[in-house]
Amino acid sequence: MNKKTPVTIISGSIGSGKTTLINELVSASKDMNTAVISHEPKPVTVVEPIGQVRKYKKRTLASTYTVCTSTMEELLEEMKKLAAINDIDYIFMELAGTVEAFPITYMLYNPEDEDAYSILEDIYIDNIVTVIDTTNFWLDFTSDKQIHYQHPLTHHMTEMMMADLLINQIEWCNLLLMNKYKHVNKERINELEWFLEKLQPAGEIVKLDSGDTLAKYLFYRRTFDMEEMSKASAFLGEKTDESNVLKVVGEYGIGSFVYKREGSFHYERFRKWLEQLPQEILRSKGIVSFSEDKKRGFLSQAGPSITLEMEEESSIGRRSEEKIELHFIGIELPCKDIIDALDACLEPAQENRTLMEKCKDISGFK
Repeated sequence: MNKKTPVTIISGSIGSGKTTLINELVSASKDMNTAVISHEPKPVTVVEPIGQVRKYKKRTLASTYTVCTSTMEELLEEMKKLAAINDIDYIFMELAGTVEAFPITYMLYNPEDEDAYSILEDIYIDNIVTVIDTTNFWLDFTSDKQIHYQHPLTHHMTEMMMADLLINQIEWCNLLLMNKYKHVNKERINELEWFLEKLQPAGEIVKLDSGDTLAKYLFYRRTFDMEEMSKASAFLGEKTDESNVLKVVGEYGIGSFVYKREGSFHYERFRKWLEQLPQEILRSKGIVSFSEDKKRGFLSQAGPSITLEMEEESSIGRRSEEKIELHFIGIELPCKDIIDALDACLEPAQENRTLMEKCKDISGFK
């Protein structure tokens, strides 16, 4: 039986330091033959692959294989080729700043895609890493900047809010690397670390010094588990009983709380509240019920990006209860104001069925 080649997938925003990290990791693995796949889903010119190869070979060993791909089909083909090379010990896959790791792992672990699924006979995903630009994270997260990218399956050009991209990269990884933090004060680092832990409680968070010190967190650890990752639900995983309170960390007051109600919202009232969403809310996610036609919606908000997806008509009849559960993360959250505003969105007949909850400040780092 042939040995399986481990693969580490590395994602992160543009300028977060992914390429430098890979160069240092390859240099640190002097006793191994490594390969690097650079995946950027857009039309590639003849010159671009040359530039990508040079980008790595400036600081890597001559034995390193370097390939570039721009479509999922090309990525799949190159992975097959590399897996067939017996003397390759480790593969690094760098994703462009606008790319998420989820579509790639879904493709590989989807049994219905026999062509992709068969690759797992020769390789395994060792880690999925997201590199965080600590210095510029909040600037990017709270901006209204839109990212233009090519959809990995349809190949159509589309747009995504920067905040959504960052959330997706953070929520689908097992290792978060905080890079470029040396000029950031300790308090801000602790706040960002707490925020990342809320979004990805199952992931390991490491402050990145160099590839040499990072190597022990990566090579042959088999820390990525597709089944466990699929079960994860980001910060919705925290306990949601009646004792939930506003939990705050640091002098800037980054904290979280859970809003729970039995009953349903009036759709128009809730929609108007979303249009005036308090800027202190950085991230919110959860389930909402609406009185109109007993519909249910799924809210996901990151920075200025807000998505409310309505439940499909075919599943409405199967719902046995109406409830609301929304999780909030933000800076100096006006907890009472948010609760009062959301209570005002409830149908009058439902207001007497609200659950009890407390709302008070708790200082200290959780």
